[in-house]
Amino acid sequence: MKYRVFIILGALPAVLGAVNSWVQQSPSPKPAARWDAGIAAVTDDYAVMVNGFDSADRPIAEIWSYQPGGGSWSLLFDAVTHGITASGGTATVSLGSGGVLAFGGEYSSGAYSDSSWVIGFDGISWSFLRLDGSLHPSARKGAQVARLSEGSILLFGGYNGSYLSDTWRFDTGSGWIQLNPQTSPTARSDAMMAQIGDKKVLLYGGFNGSLKSDTWLFEWRDETDYSWSSLDPAEAPGPAANGDMAYVGDGQSMMKTDLGTHKFSLTETRWSAEVHDMSASAVWDFAMDNVNGKILLFGGFDNSEGILDETWLYESDQSLPVTLLSFIGTSQGGRVDLKWETAAEIENAGFVIRRAAAGISPQEWTLIASYRDILSLRGRGTTTEAQMYFFADGSTVPGLAYLYSLSDVDYSGHETLLEEIEVRTGSEDPVELGEYTLGSVYPNPFNATFTLNFTLYDRLEVKSVLYDIQGSPALEILNADLSEGEYRYSVHTEALSSGVYLLRTVFGNRYQTQKLVLLK
Repeated sequence: MKYRVFIILGALPAVLGAVNSWVQQSPSPKPAARWDAGIAAVTDDYAVMVNGFDSADRPIAEIWSYQPGGGSWSLLFDAVTHGITASGGTATVSLGSGGVLAFGGEYSSGAYSDSSWVIGFDGISWSFLRLDGSLHPSARKGAQVARLSEGSILLFGGYNGSYLSDTWRFDTGSGWIQLNPQTSPTARSDAMMAQIGDKKVLLYGGFNGSLKSDTWLFEWRDETDYSWSSLDPAEAPGPAANGDMAYVGDGQSMMKTDLGTHKFSLTETRWSAEVHDMSASAVWDFAMDNVNGKILLFGGFDNSEGILDETWLYESDQSLPVTLLSFIGTSQGGRVDLKWETAAEIENAGFVIRRAAAGISPQEWTLIASYRDILSLRGRGTTTEAQMYFFADGSTVPGLAYLYSLSDVDYSGHETLLEEIEVRTGSEDPVELGEYTLGSVYPNPFNATFTLNFTLYDRLEVKSVLYDIQGSPALEILNADLSEGEYRYSVHTEALSSGVYLLRTVFGNRYQTQKLVLLK
């Protein structure tokens, strides 16, 4: 039997409203004034700020979180309760998927750190982990860092008494690896650097005894094929350092320095000045990153060299990465077929699909498919032509309703939820008389123990498995070749938690599903 469920959508709007202005926020509480801190997005909703120097140039040992949507700062970790080492000039960058990498910094005058740590957030709780490993960049402050792709970042240069020009890559699977490009920018620190596309990073300016004004592009293709290349863009802003840069999508990065706010387009190889009616007060040594389309900025120095405790947001004109036309679920037996169509895509790396059981609160979403593992889920990059996609979920239980969420991931690793649908799977095939009789499970609801009973009228292979509401196997009860006769099995479930379960019993090539409730 075939069921078709949901949903045909109208095209979503292609462009979000442009704000193009710095807007000062008024959070309470908020961090004290500081400079040379680091900020990075940890999820779509949260950013973290790492350390910095106070108004007396003393290093700070604090990690704060900020939620642009909620407009509030919260202190997560400090030296007293979590043993955070005070430092300023710590390189801080998003790893994607709820993680931020922090490296190095200056912890006392002329003394530099080579420590790496990860601040994590799983949507409920925060974590702090210091990484071990013999291979890592040397101690330094003012290094440039940017994300290459999900779980992969690039580090360049910095200062440890001398200006540095080494290039490193960090991967969550393999740790730090030093790269040896044929050419690279000259030694420097405090340049502005950010992702500008899938596995592409833009670097501008910096300081090595004098201010720099050159533009460089790093491209990663694989472990043996990567390169730095010098660009000659139109309308370069001029010599600058100690600012910051953030990726804003569609092959563009935005930079703020004492020269103003500028945007770089990779497709046009051009810098352009951003026109807005107000600018953030900070001009040097502030912390900045893109948090779900909003540029978050904190602290730094103003033109009078006063140290600031101001929080600013800048919302840039951005396009939705994917315009979705339809998302449809079709059930046939124990399989759900998902099909969707897009009208246009912008820097779309691919799609991820999550599943939850319908009618259960709270919903527990499970990632079941990702473009990182399945070639057919990879996006088409940038296109204005309609595209079709398909995925088959073969791990469902007949008779159960599921929720499916479809999200896209752009080249910067930013994930956008596109749509959710509900699909009810088909019921089990009808049973032919003369093969077997399956009795009701009793008691139901049950506490710790229930009885499975059935009668066979011929020799059959019988397999019975208890599944949780997510469709994952919880307990295998029976898997045997049985002769005709009556059978009763007392099933003990002391290790299971209270909840709804599905008992699927297979007789030869046919099966039946029974719903049970465990109450403890």
